Parts: sequence; C-alpha cells; structure tokens
Amino acid sequence: MNKTNVIIFGHGNLAIELIKYIKKYKTKFNLYCVVLSSNSSMFENSLEHYCVANKILFLNKLNIKNLKKVNKPLIGFSCLYDKILKFNEIKFFDLIINTHLSYLPSFRGLNPVNWAMKEKKQLGFTLHTIKDHNIDLGNIIIRKKVNKISNNIFENT
Repeated sequence: MNKTNVIIFGHGNLAIELIKYIKKYKTKFNLYCVVLSSNSSMFENSLEHYCVANKILFLNKLNIKNLKKVNKPLIGFSCLYDKILKFNEIKFFDLIINTHLSYLPSFRGLNPVNWAMKEKKQLGFTLHTIKDHNIDLGNIIIRKKVNKISNNIFENT
C-alpha cells in the first residue's frame, strides 16, 4: 500500500501539532516537506527550528520542480500560510485543506479574527478545501463556532 505524501504550508504551533500527528501515523503518511510562511511570530514556536531539530525537509518557497517528483497520492495542509497558492501548484495535489480562523463564509482573507472582533461578529474556525486561486471559497469540511469574547478583556482575570 502506498503512503500518502503530505506537504504542510504555514507556521506556528498548529503546523507543529499537525507534523506530530502525521509522524504518529507514519505507516499511512509520509511527510514530504514543510513550506514555511514568511510571517511567523516571535511569540510562537518556530516551525523552522522545529524542522531543523527534527531533521524535516523545509523550503522557503514551493517549487514546481519538487512537486513533479512527489509520488501520488499527495495532500497539502495550509496552516496559517501567508501566500495564495497558484493553480499550477494546486493541480499537483489530490487534496489541499486550509485552516481559516473565521466561521466562513464570513471574513474571508487576512486577519479574520481582527475583523470579526471589530464588527462584534461570531468567531470561529473553518477547515475547507483549496481547489483554485480563489481565497477561502473551497468546500467547507467543518466549521466550529467560538464563544464571543467579552467586551471587557479583563473580566475573567
């Protein structure tokens, strides 16, 4: 049985936890590489440092030449990735799943948590597919609502 090759795009703790999950099921999945976001924060664990410490191949940019070498099936996971994948990249994947920090279809695009809080709207989390270059318009796999945050951030301290 062929393992499913996986490429993870993104940064931070969510991507690190996904790597741990994939490695736990190494009989089914092969982590081919990690493609790093350019906007990681000093306040979160560094995905690049995690990859170095665990001897995981990482790239700063997705390379079409690399994709042509990957055996099928190939799936991608976008974990807070800061770039829009191009169609000529997307077509190499059997499936790409994106994590989005809003209750789609509300607040597509950048900084969805900021916009939801500014407009005092429902916070949430969505997993959806990426089928083309259109932002946050793929098929929704799952959505979860998050309780609204109080207007007084010091209320629960």
